[in-house]
Amino acid sequence: MKFKLFLFLAILSSISLFTFSQTNLYFPQIAVGGGYTTNFIITNTGDTDADVTINFFQSGFAPWSVKIENTSLTSLSFTVESKSMIFFQATSDSTNIDVGFAILTSENDYINGTATYLLEDESGNLITEVSVPAMGVSTEYTLPLLHSTEDQLNTAISIVNISDLEGSLSISCYDEDGYVLNSLSTPIDLMSGEHFPRYITDDSLFPDLTDSEGAITLHLKNVEGTPLPFTCMGLIQDGDKFAGFMPSKYCHDTSNKKATYTYYFPQIADGGGYTTSIVIINTSKEVLNFTIDFFDESGNPWQLDLEDFGSFTSISEELGPGESEYLSTSNTSPNIKAGYATITVNNPNVLLTGAYEYTDEEDNLLSVVSIPASPANKTFYLPIIYMPDKNLKSALSILNTSDMTIDVSLSFSISSSGLYYSNIIQLSPHEKYVRYVSDIFNLQNDVRELLTVACSTEGANISVMGLIDDRGMLSNFPVEVEQIRNINDFNEIEPNNNLQQAMEVVPPAKVNGSTSANEDGDISVEVGSYTDDIEDIYKFNTDGEIFNIYLRSSSSSVDLDLYIYDGNDVIAYSNTPDYSNEEIKNLYLSPGTYYVFVSAYDTNPPSNQQVDYFIILSAQ
Repeated sequence: MKFKLFLFLAILSSISLFTFSQTNLYFPQIAVGGGYTTNFIITNTGDTDADVTINFFQSGFAPWSVKIENTSLTSLSFTVESKSMIFFQATSDSTNIDVGFAILTSENDYINGTATYLLEDESGNLITEVSVPAMGVSTEYTLPLLHSTEDQLNTAISIVNISDLEGSLSISCYDEDGYVLNSLSTPIDLMSGEHFPRYITDDSLFPDLTDSEGAITLHLKNVEGTPLPFTCMGLIQDGDKFAGFMPSKYCHDTSNKKATYTYYFPQIADGGGYTTSIVIINTSKEVLNFTIDFFDESGNPWQLDLEDFGSFTSISEELGPGESEYLSTSNTSPNIKAGYATITVNNPNVLLTGAYEYTDEEDNLLSVVSIPASPANKTFYLPIIYMPDKNLKSALSILNTSDMTIDVSLSFSISSSGLYYSNIIQLSPHEKYVRYVSDIFNLQNDVRELLTVACSTEGANISVMGLIDDRGMLSNFPVEVEQIRNINDFNEIEPNNNLQQAMEVVPPAKVNGSTSANEDGDISVEVGSYTDDIEDIYKFNTDGEIFNIYLRSSSSSVDLDLYIYDGNDVIAYSNTPDYSNEEIKNLYLSPGTYYVFVSAYDTNPPSNQQVDYFIILSAQ
């Protein structure tokens, strides 16, 4: 199958649930110099302003100086106002490309970001553009694999070991049927903070890889075999063109167990030089059933020619664990036709993403743009940029996913002037709406703001996709779903000072407790040269996730300590020597039962002072 596109995919970002906690997001690949410029968009969809710092690094967490507004910086701090965005460029005067990574830090969990890097020739003509959303961390990744020597397709990966330990990186390539094509015979050692960008056909990886469509899996472990957190992105180069994909896992609600899950591709284009491709990879250990239905802009069934498959308005298949499917429209019509697609799956552990490419009459590839899978929701946010002097303008696609006529509001305000723009559109059942934002609001001057798209009709939802037209080169814009932060609240139930009495909690959890240094404890732990009695114990279960655990105290005179126990040993702890708060972050826990120990440290003379505290227990 001829499949020209450049794929980007990564697992869901590590978003903390609580405003007091520090959130780190990662840009695994930054490129400047040699014709490359990297643009950053940092968004704040929350109701309060947020202080943000972005640090630039090369391997080993070595500070990296990049030029921002003609000033060389290794770090940049700024405030992002509520419901707004910040835009800036990283450049270099060098004639050679220089690469690294960046870490975005905030104490606001509504902060997100995207990096867009552009490649221009010596005359300033845009060759290609690719958007890379900020990543979180995981201990394993699944990425699309495309490799074709004839069509100049090659997959690339960029990895950063963000742990403080050395790790061994394992990589395997699979075909569409889930069979292993290649695996590293010897894992690659990555030092703490090491940045590892490579083409998959690099001599250190798989130089003899055959033409393939399938998947890549990556794992990082320490010398003891324990998984380590890392961040990763994947790319596929199509000649000299690139396009970027938003991660599709962000829309998967694994906590809401349902028989089926439905996602949307709000924009499908075919004909007139356009070809749309969709990728489905079963990342679960169970059989995946999926159905894709195609519709025109009015919501009527749309019959599409799919290469190597035939003509369909709907296609259903079954994929075993690790299997994948690559679908591509045939571009047989001289005129462009547009619509959308729905995809229904029986398991949320699936990789869903797509792209469309645009070629001229001589089959020269002019542009590629991703169409990430989207959920149905009430409210979405996306950056909008309108800079007519630079031929930059944003577009959006809105899909009414319901069976009723709905009202959709679009609004933004200009931070510098306070001007407020709003519009309301009405959509018929399953109707799709596509416009340039500048046309919707009749914009005349430069605008770089955050657009809110909200369905105000009770019982109805929408799906949204954003695009940026940069001098005729299309790229996707990040679209954020308004997330409802659910947390389970618990109040301590005494007694809970031994394993049998341990109070059970269900993450994500906030636990309100109270203790004192002379409270009886049936368990002691040995850490270093001292023994600590444990006053309060909580237990929880996990199927295998990365956790952040926070302990916050109301007292400035009683020192609380935090321990995680696996039933045999203390596997992690935080016991700062003063009265500061305790934190255990990026802790991978394999499936099983674990215990949270809270101690009022009592090597000093015991005190009867009661201290209130709370624990936050959240999986990434």
